[in-house]
Amino acid sequence: MSAPNQNAQPLTYDELVPGLCVESPSMELDQAMVEGFASLTGDDNPLHLDAEHAARTPFRKRIAHGALVQSLAAGLAWRTGWFTGTIVAIERTAARYLKPVAPPEELRLRLEVLEREAEPHPRRGRVDLRLTLRDRRGDTVLEGDWTVLMRRAGG
Repeated sequence: MSAPNQNAQPLTYDELVPGLCVESPSMELDQAMVEGFASLTGDDNPLHLDAEHAARTPFRKRIAHGALVQSLAAGLAWRTGWFTGTIVAIERTAARYLKPVAPPEELRLRLEVLEREAEPHPRRGRVDLRLTLRDRRGDTVLEGDWTVLMRRAGG
């Protein structure tokens, strides 16, 4: 099943059934975002900021911070529309970085509902999601799993 992001509506725990998928709109990652992230976090590793240094690494060019890429995935998940007014919290995350992301790059996220658990409360339940972040060529750059707490219908 798939829901185009243009029509995606906020979904409750009850509507997030295993197998349901959605794709986010795309987002452009640029070097200014990498520099801003470095400034914000204090992670000024020259691999991310210095083109001459990065050219001497196995990557041969500047790449984005892994934590920035994962943060952008979270923003793209929000942009699907699924979580507006229905998400309570992200309880757990896990990520596998499969390919470096070198700006400028266009990223798009696919979310898939894996499992649901009725706990912990009558007004909310846990949902396990698989995240797949792809670049403009369609290559997977990050895979991850989230457990989120979602409101139930009427909750």
